[in-house]
Amino acid sequence: MKLYFYMIDGFKELKLNCIEAEAEERARSYKLQKYVPGIYKLVINKNELGEPLEWNNSIVILAEQDAGKAKEIFVSHIMEEIEWHRKEIIRYEKEIDAINSL
Repeated sequence: MKLYFYMIDGFKELKLNCIEAEAEERARSYKLQKYVPGIYKLVINKNELGEPLEWNNSIVILAEQDAGKAKEIFVSHIMEEIEWHRKEIIRYEKEIDAINSL
């Protein structure tokens, strides 16, 4: 079977690259048949498909070639990050208000 590695390259200008790789399906993982640039391992856990990689948020692995779906996953992850940072800002603002009211 094939796995598709979607990578956001932001070195000079932002672009979405896709690398196709052959993999052997196992019970809980896929074993890549050869090294994929940017991926440090040959065994991909099935639970890593369809989510930004935990160790590199600019890579998404899919079992089908679908750039639109990869873009949606990246945007969704960025929106979650923005929301988390908004909550952190609110927490810090409350902390500043509490310190100023001492």
